[in-house]
Amino acid sequence: MKTVRHLWLAFAYYFSWFLFGLGGLVLNLGSALFIKASQRERFGPFARRSMRWMFDLWLRWMHFSGVVRVTWKGFDAPLPTGTVYVANHPTLVDAPFLLARLPDAVCIFKPALLQNPLIGPAAILAGFVSADSGVDMIRNAAQRVATGQSLLIFPEGTRTNPGAELNPLKPAFALIARLAQAPVQIIRVRTGERMARKGWPWWCLPPVPGWFEFTLDELIPATEIGRPSELSERIEALLRAPFAVEEALPSPRGDVGAAPLQPPFAARFQTHRGLKKWGTPVGMCAFFMLYFAVLRHPFFPVTTMPLTALDRWISFQPTSLILYASLWLYVPLLPALFVERRALFRYAWAVALLSGLAMGIFILWPTRSPTPDIDWTQHAAFGFLKTIDASGNACPSLHAAFAVFNTVGFHKLLRQLEAGVRLRWANVLWSVGIVYSALATKQHVALDIFAGLLLGAAVAWGTFGDRQV
Repeated sequence: MKTVRHLWLAFAYYFSWFLFGLGGLVLNLGSALFIKASQRERFGPFARRSMRWMFDLWLRWMHFSGVVRVTWKGFDAPLPTGTVYVANHPTLVDAPFLLARLPDAVCIFKPALLQNPLIGPAAILAGFVSADSGVDMIRNAAQRVATGQSLLIFPEGTRTNPGAELNPLKPAFALIARLAQAPVQIIRVRTGERMARKGWPWWCLPPVPGWFEFTLDELIPATEIGRPSELSERIEALLRAPFAVEEALPSPRGDVGAAPLQPPFAARFQTHRGLKKWGTPVGMCAFFMLYFAVLRHPFFPVTTMPLTALDRWISFQPTSLILYASLWLYVPLLPALFVERRALFRYAWAVALLSGLAMGIFILWPTRSPTPDIDWTQHAAFGFLKTIDASGNACPSLHAAFAVFNTVGFHKLLRQLEAGVRLRWANVLWSVGIVYSALATKQHVALDIFAGLLLGAAVAWGTFGDRQV
């Protein structure tokens, strides 16, 4: 089990950077369309919201996958805008993690990053400030803070040097705060060794799972800014000071050794029995009626999805039909464990949204999987499946969409119940098996799966988020 877990964390780590690059590419390509527009400043708030949403989604994935454990201290209440947020800078991901939490925030970027066509357009459109403009940079940043935006700044100027506690601070942030007459909020960042630190490239796998701790420290009112040199010395002393109560560092073993399942787990099946007894079958019947109506009566020509190298590599596996069919046990099992009526209705609305989005795609763009060179008469169970499903409504794969959607919900619930790591891994492996079975039964191709995973993950993020289930 430890070997499987290590392989998963290694995959999830590199896949996280792939998602970061893919999301950044999409965001910057979209931003590039508006860079030359007149009055591009009006697109700034939308660009900042989009960037914050992307960073928040990325952070949620990294936390969900187990790559990192992030602790936020003092971030419970809404944070004010028009504030200069000052933080130490130990790692490469401090900025995206903090920008996912700070309201309407801009940052000071290195000039080379603003000129990078794969990074710069979104930063320019969002109103990020170039660090090479000296006095103009200070005036520009102060103006943005004075008009109500937040400014995230790392006064070290670069990541903390290896072996150092803190690099010497540059006083530009103090000049900005004084000119804008804005408060300064200190954020202290702690993290494990080698997690995207200076001297350890991001492409070198660090010890995983890693951990981060962000602490909202002292707030210095605008009336106490004083001389920039004095403010810089004061904040440097605060960032270097030991924590008032030195807490134990998060365990790098993540959730291993978590508490066993609590007694209320089994009792959950008994809550709202009537609603669960009738709601689940009625909902599934309604889904299948709509699904087969769309499948058998396409409005437009049906597109056959192309094969990829992955489809050729995964051979037909008749026994995978068991996993494929197990989705219809996996899906109703999650709402059966809910204890609140509103959680059941929220789940039902989410399933309806997921199904509705997929049906809309199936109507506007009917697709089917290519016919494999297989004699289905040799596989009676598959003959029945092909008769009723006909490999249509292919992209996005609803098997993949529902699998990842339920995985996120189960993960949230199992953490809430303090379930052991084995049960959580069983949840993930069951979902992976279902996704694999969609390829091994030749009901779907890899492109269908990828689209389904994106759809399911998006609806899951909007449904579960930070809510209790």
